[in-house]
Amino acid sequence: MLSHLAYQPIMPCGNKYLQQKWDQISYDFHRNKIKSMQPTLDTKAPKKYDHLSPQKPKSKDMYTRKIERENILLLERLSHIMLTSGRVDNRNSYERKSLNVEKRQRELRQINMENQSMLTRLSQSKPHYDVKKLHGDWLQARKLVDAIARYPSRSQQGEEKAGKKMTTRKKTTNTSTGTTNVGKIASATTTTSTAQDDSEEESSNEKTEESNSP
Repeated sequence: MLSHLAYQPIMPCGNKYLQQKWDQISYDFHRNKIKSMQPTLDTKAPKKYDHLSPQKPKSKDMYTRKIERENILLLERLSHIMLTSGRVDNRNSYERKSLNVEKRQRELRQINMENQSMLTRLSQSKPHYDVKKLHGDWLQARKLVDAIARYPSRSQQGEEKAGKKMTTRKKTTNTSTGTTNVGKIASATTTTSTAQDDSEEESSNEKTEESNSP
């Protein structure tokens, strides 16, 4: 009985009890109208007609026989096409043509000329940096660093070892050349001494012959 006291109407009213009663009546009337309403569009499935329904094969054997017959016909058509040239001649001697062939050829020639000129410039250009001079400067800097360093670097030790090896090789070559020169001088002196002995023997023989002759 006191439920109308907690009712909150949408619009302001003077009596909540009557307003709740009227709102309930209108709500029930609305619900009844929704239940009894009819659709304006017919959304039912269409009526089926026997003469328009697709004919299904009566049995599975008939369906398989139909598929086999269609496959045989298709195979015969393919074999006929393979054996003969077919009804349609799809081969032709059409050559591709273009409207900008000359333009593309001109661009290609221009690119080739530019590449050739670039190649000639690169081949004729001289280096900006002198490699020998840079290497000499680096060696000079290494020498200065080794001169002021407390301990010699590995490169300096390697250079000293290489220098020692070169000096020993030079000494060995000088000694070998000296021995060969000494041998040559000794052989020359022996040949000159033998020649002098032969000349002396000939002169002595001539003197003895002159003394023995009357």
